[in-house]
Amino acid sequence: MNKKENYFLRLLMIESIAFLIFACAGIYFMPFLEAKERQEGWQKDKNLILRDYFTAIVDLENIIEKHTEESKNKNTEKNFLDRYEQTIESDKAYIEKVKLEKQKNKDEKIQEQRLGNSYIKIKKTGIKEIWGKLEHNYMNKKVSVVIYGQDWEKLEKSDMTVVWKGHSYAVDAKKIPVSLKVCQYQQNEEGIKDAILLEFDADKIYSYQLYQDGEYVYITFCHPKEVYDKIVVIDAGHGGTDTGTYAKSGDWDEKDFNLDFARKVEEYWNHDNIKLYFSRLEDTKVTLVDRVNFANDLQADLFVSLHCNSSDENSGSGLEALYKSNGYTADSKAFAKKCLEALEKSTGFTNRGLLKGKRIYIIRNANMPTVLLELGFLTDAGDLSYISKEENRKNIAQTICQVIWDKFV
Repeated sequence: MNKKENYFLRLLMIESIAFLIFACAGIYFMPFLEAKERQEGWQKDKNLILRDYFTAIVDLENIIEKHTEESKNKNTEKNFLDRYEQTIESDKAYIEKVKLEKQKNKDEKIQEQRLGNSYIKIKKTGIKEIWGKLEHNYMNKKVSVVIYGQDWEKLEKSDMTVVWKGHSYAVDAKKIPVSLKVCQYQQNEEGIKDAILLEFDADKIYSYQLYQDGEYVYITFCHPKEVYDKIVVIDAGHGGTDTGTYAKSGDWDEKDFNLDFARKVEEYWNHDNIKLYFSRLEDTKVTLVDRVNFANDLQADLFVSLHCNSSDENSGSGLEALYKSNGYTADSKAFAKKCLEALEKSTGFTNRGLLKGKRIYIIRNANMPTVLLELGFLTDAGDLSYISKEENRKNIAQTICQVIWDKFV
């Protein structure tokens, strides 16, 4: 080994020994350094606590001094109580005001929902409570209202207003959907001191309801679809000078049987959520166009036309049903099938089956499921004998009602 290598080894040994000495010293003095650091942290926290304590003492002294100065004034306590009581009363008044405003807003919303944006309002002439009777002659697009009470003699046209879609009009104004036709004061009717008869002309069929509050009587009108879940039109075929087919015997023609079926359907109907409308309930002539427009304007859910059948050879008998096959086919056919099955069971008539009714005007042009029922042959002695009996016509009407209920209920 030469001198240069020997020198390098000695230097390396010295550096290693020095490193070991410093490492041992660090390990020995480390706990003392950590302890000192913790002590300094504790001292810092202690100073913060003491500072907050003395600050709180000063604040408390200031509060006591202020309270002492205020207590020197003899009226301080009384003034404080007066201000407190005034504040309480003010709060009570405010709370009551808020309650009244909320109730008023609630009442207005209920009134708005009930009346909608189209109605007639009639100012009460000093009457606290009234009651009325509303009759809807929808076939002639008229509505009559008799309102009982007192002092109706003082009623003027200016006390009545038509509100249509939020805008107000005089009750006899032109170009409004419901306008006053008759305003007639009545006295001593049915033992009632005063009554007023009001008749209105309408441009179309509406659903009417009668309401009142402390100031007004309201007659609301809206589309029937807004009121009823389902609408069904019952069409009594023919009428007036249009007699339909002639019966083999007896005083009745087809128009008379058809009308009686419809009247009995009306008599036995008992589902308020399904509204029935009739194309006619009197022996009047109604055109095919009017019948279809009537059902379409109502946006009816079902159109049922009642008829009786005939055969030139006097050989036909039983039940038939024509259904809509150029729109709403499935629904029309299914309902027609159920009608035939139910009527076959209740009458004992022969079920002649289903026929497409696309050649029939009302079936072709109605915008809803449509069925035309042929309820027996007036040229067949057996069929005619059966439907000539009132109890049997009641049975047919009840069966038709039941099939409609089964469809919608």
